[in-house]
Amino acid sequence: MFKYFLGEILLLLHEPLQLGDRIIVEGFEGTVEKILRRSTQIISERGEPVIVPKAIVFTNSVRVLTTITHRPTNLGLILAYEIGLPEQLKH
Repeated sequence: MFKYFLGEILLLLHEPLQLGDRIIVEGFEGTVEKILRRSTQIISERGEPVIVPKAIVFTNSVRVLTTITHRPTNLGLILAYEIGLPEQLKH
């Protein structure tokens, strides 16, 4: 009980999350949709709602991806052998 209470107080004072933030906590990734008194609701990429208790947010690492200006990504690129590279880059 004390852990939940302390988590609530500290999160209210610090406010590390905002609506619309993209976060990862305890293996769940999603966008913060609601910040309630006892929990934070995120929506996963598949549209599933995930309810995360404030105690979990307080006692575990939370990655806030919204603060990242550039994100590395892997893209598959297929180049045609018959067409020169400058021509392919135009499209």
